[in-house]
Amino acid sequence: MLIFRGRLWACAGLLAATLLTASSCDTPSVKVLYPRTGSYLLHGARASFVGEASDPQQGELDGPWVTWTSSVDGPLGTGRDVNVDTLSPGTHTITLKATDVDGHFAETTLTIAVQNQESQARLALPEWGSTFTSADSIHFQAAPRAGASSSPELTWHSSRDGVLGTGSDLYLSTLTPGTHYVTLKENGQPGDTVRIVVTNSRPVVAITQIAPLPPDPWNLWVNNAGIMRLEGTASDAEDGVLPAVNVQWWYRRNSAYQFTVIGYGPLVLWDTNSLTVGTYEVQMTAVDSDGAKSYVTQWAVLD
Repeated sequence: MLIFRGRLWACAGLLAATLLTASSCDTPSVKVLYPRTGSYLLHGARASFVGEASDPQQGELDGPWVTWTSSVDGPLGTGRDVNVDTLSPGTHTITLKATDVDGHFAETTLTIAVQNQESQARLALPEWGSTFTSADSIHFQAAPRAGASSSPELTWHSSRDGVLGTGSDLYLSTLTPGTHYVTLKENGQPGDTVRIVVTNSRPVVAITQIAPLPPDPWNLWVNNAGIMRLEGTASDAEDGVLPAVNVQWWYRRNSAYQFTVIGYGPLVLWDTNSLTVGTYEVQMTAVDSDGAKSYVTQWAVLD
């Protein structure tokens, strides 16, 4: 449910005589990103709330301009991200409200349920808001909560990738790129949640050889003079060894502005016979399936 409040105001760019309600042009917009309405969690577990808010005049809103309130426990905090582990058992209507400098505001609500059953474990690692690449080994760790009376079966669940594994210690490098809300479940019941971001790792590129092509011992009529052998490797954490079409070679004279294409693939032959003597910058580039790009350069002397 989204509610707008505000005085009559004239929208910029319209006729001054045309008055519209503030909800049409001046009121902030607000949205809850996490959790979904109807979610539930164990008592004592960390309840995590994430939203976004913006205003036509102020732009993105955060800090004191954004507030979270529980119908049971009152104010929970300010800012886009709020984490609370003191919610009372019962059903809560959570209100996210964004207010701009003129006092116009918008709000939206969701409901969550806090169970009577006590949480026995806390999510220790990773920290809230951590960023990793898809090639990183991410450590997920749980620890007994103070005063815990039992040792529940622990399961880790990602909002993007589903079940990640079980136990109090996990090291994973298989999470897909994107924002993950990872929940530590105790005997199948939701407990603490952490938000992490996994970014797409860039390809790893290396030039392994730039050398004149030797004469062909099987065909003395072939002249390899002026032919350079360029060889390299290109791989990616998500894609593995990159296909030839994703690998490209370039050259330019000294620090000339523009590169010239040599060819594609991990191994190419560069015909330098039309080039003048001097030092050339050779570049190998690689692009993965998500568009992440890496390159490496090496100097070659033609004499």
